[in-house]
Amino acid sequence: MIRAGALVYAVFLSIILAIVSGFFILRAYYQNQYFDNAILRESLVSDVNSAYNVLLENWSVIKDKDAAEIDLYSDDEHIVIVQKKAWGFYENIICKSIRNNIEYSKKAMVGDNVFTGEGVALYLCDYNNYLSLCGNTILKGICWLPKKGVKPAFIEGKSFSGSKYVEGTIKQSESTLPEINKNLILYHKDYLEGKSKVQDSLIWYESVEKDTIINSFNNKTLCLYSDNVLTLEDKTIIGNIIVKSAKGIVIEPSTNIRDIVLYAPYLEVKEGFKGSFQSINSDSILIKEDCELMFPSVLALIISDEIDVIKYINIDENSIVSGAVILYNEKLLQNNKSILRIEKDAVVNGQVYCNSFTDHKGRIFGSLYTSKLLLETKSAIYESHLLDSEVNFKDLSTYYSGSSLFENYTKKEVIKWLH
Repeated sequence: MIRAGALVYAVFLSIILAIVSGFFILRAYYQNQYFDNAILRESLVSDVNSAYNVLLENWSVIKDKDAAEIDLYSDDEHIVIVQKKAWGFYENIICKSIRNNIEYSKKAMVGDNVFTGEGVALYLCDYNNYLSLCGNTILKGICWLPKKGVKPAFIEGKSFSGSKYVEGTIKQSESTLPEINKNLILYHKDYLEGKSKVQDSLIWYESVEKDTIINSFNNKTLCLYSDNVLTLEDKTIIGNIIVKSAKGIVIEPSTNIRDIVLYAPYLEVKEGFKGSFQSINSDSILIKEDCELMFPSVLALIISDEIDVIKYINIDENSIVSGAVILYNEKLLQNNKSILRIEKDAVVNGQVYCNSFTDHKGRIFGSLYTSKLLLETKSAIYESHLLDSEVNFKDLSTYYSGSSLFENYTKKEVIKWLH
């Protein structure tokens, strides 16, 4: 006869064995699931990175769309969802892959690979005149010039001192500049006219009491608006943020801003400021002396009215802008007075586009597209002259990525990964 105690002991051991066995079975199950998920996550990461490679090499996949799907291997499994959004004059991209309820996404700001083009240094429209060079003027790269060509001149006591007029190929220009990206211009006009996008979170600027405002690109865009002139002073504003004023924006050197986009009739950046932003304006832009606008910064003046006043972009002495400078006049009238001034010892690293007058006394490492050149000196005003200035595409940094100014570029580059 089996004692009752032995039976209880046997049942107890059976329960212990069942628990231990169940533990190891569950451990093996979750371990396998962990490894399966890890392998799947690696596959999703690989798919997203591959999708970026496809996009950067073949932008037509999403060029005319806000969203697209990329089936990497045409197997209905390795599918990546791509979404595009304009961010200033660049574009923000999100690539997302989802499988078995596991998701991986990656965001980036992208720009044009300008080195896949012909490497234009200067494009000057043909108005049946010469390009006259004086002093130590340097032109490096392909130059599209009027049919009459280039010649030396003598002004302000200086004749042309270089060994060659152009260090590169000279081609004949047309009477108009290459077509700009009109869709991007219309997009920014909407913001300038007060039409914020439905996906933006709109907040009155005066209601924000914090000195530090940071918004991740994983969140909705934060739009800070004011009816008054905004003076940004002793503030930190970083990330996925639009600052808009109905009157104007003044930036003091004590302000720490990065990656944000500004909209206002006018912009004034005070002497000594250092930071990065994109600003789209309708009346004027003034960058005072000794400022540094780091890449990727954009200064864009979009003129759409017919008011007979001088609208301008001024980049004062010893200031540096890395990115793009754009002056675009929608209505090219006979009495057009808008002008872009790059003063002595000012530097632009990147693209400059002006379908009006450009007074260039500084240095451009990149490209200058302009309808007309105007040189203002203390004694006179000269048309189609360059004096002691430089336009040099050959020395543009190979790390540079261009704004989406033109639509003919088919390759893109990642400017920065967004978080």
